Amino acid sequence: MTITLTKEQIETIIACLRNRAVVIGGATRNDRVEQERLYRLAAQLDQQQTNQNKETEATENDPEDYRVAITPAEAISMLPDGDSIHTFRQAAFGGTLLGADWDRTDILDALRKYSAELTGEIATDMGHGLAFADPTGYVFVQTKQRTPINKDETQ
Repeated sequence: MTITLTKEQIETIIACLRNRAVVIGGATRNDRVEQERLYRLAAQLDQQQTNQNKETEATENDPEDYRVAITPAEAISMLPDGDSIHTFRQAAFGGTLLGADWDRTDILDALRKYSAELTGEIATDMGHGLAFADPTGYVFVQTKQRTPINKDETQ
């Protein structure tokens, strides 16, 4: 059930609730029934507003908006040289990061099997600019070092 009220209607309900709360001790049965109805309506409105806020936050902060998928060939071109490549993932038991070296062939297989994407600024700054999601979660993969941009070169 969706209830849509104007701001004026909401303010009227709130005012009624405040006024009735003062009289509740000497209120008639009809007043109490009306007050209970208004309280229920106010609770529904509050829940509706909470749900709308959550929907707005979810839409505004949707991680899908920031994801940049790349092809397996692009991902492979970002890998450093060597037979092993460092990775990390978030452990299931909290905010702990678990690091591990993978054989290069295992990384290549995973990049061909799962969709790769660029990571955010923090992981990229940590030297892991590539990620893929396997059945256990995201694996952040070590990438070639970025050349820092010198401010003087950009001007």
